[in-house]
Parts: sequence; structure tokens; C-alpha cells
Amino acid sequence: MKKIVLVGIGNDLRGDDGIGVLFVKNFKSPKVDKIITNFLDLDIAEKIKNYEIVIFVDASVKEKYFCLREIQESGNLSSLSHHLSIENVFHFTKKFYNPYIRGYVLEIGAVNFGFENSLSKIAKKNMVKAKNFLRTFIDNNSSSS
Repeated sequence: MKKIVLVGIGNDLRGDDGIGVLFVKNFKSPKVDKIITNFLDLDIAEKIKNYEIVIFVDASVKEKYFCLREIQESGNLSSLSHHLSIENVFHFTKKFYNPYIRGYVLEIGAVNFGFENSLSKIAKKNMVKAKNFLRTFIDNNSSSS
């Protein structure tokens, strides 16, 4: 069985920004481990280094529903000083810990980023669709190689 970890990113006190955290907390599968974080830092690299597949889950204003995309190879690491992107953390992990790790980003469509501790109706619907999709993806990627 392939080792898969979900990394939920977001602030659940900022409306839909917390969708990554809520998604991962509520995702039920014995085939995955879970990490929850409010922000990205290089400590995440230490936590994901022993996995074959990492799936970062985050809110997106660009996506209408959701999108799972594979993180593309990069020849260099951009600045690691002030703001870390998912790609920064993934490429750091790949370069210094595990050159074989595969990375994905599950971006879930979100519309409300105000100060509230609940998701919008749109984000809730998108989360359900994304969960159903991700279950199939995990089933297809967790069998013996």
C-alpha cells in the first residue's frame, strides 16, 4: 500500500479559508494520514518526507468547484524567506528529503473569507464534490505497486 498524507491548510475562523482544515479533519479513510496547519512552514517538509504521495488541500478563489493538480517539477527553489507556497514546501521536501515523493494540490472553490467560523453554502457543496472525487483518486493510488 502506498503511503498517502493529506495536508489541510487554512484558518477556520476566516470562513471558507478554513475549508482545507475542515476537509482533512472530516475525511474518513484508513488509507491516509492527516496533517492540519493554519499556515505553511518548512516543518511540514519534515512531517511529509516519508510519504509516497502528499495531497495539500486548500481554499481557492480561482476554482468554481474544485481541482486536483499535480505539482510540477521545478529546477529551483524560489525565496523561502517570507511567504511559502505549497510548491515551495513540496520542492524543498523533494530536494532535501525524498526525491521520489509525488505531490498534488486539491483546490476547493471558496467565496467567503470574512471573520466567521462556518463555510458558505457554495464551499460546503464544493467540499462534498471534492471528497467524492478524492476517495476515488486515493483508491486508485493506494493499491500495491
